[in-house]
Amino acid sequence: MESMFDGENGKRLMEATSAFCQHQQHALDILRQRTLHISTS
Repeated sequence: MESMFDGENGKRLMEATSAFCQHQQHALDILRQRTLHISTS
């Protein structure tokens, strides 16, 4: 399992994780806005 984080595989995993974390707050904000919009309609 440790080999999954070595070399090119590790680099791709770190980049994917970074992108996910970077956009997570934005996605949560959009979901909150939609929920508020639906509950006030």
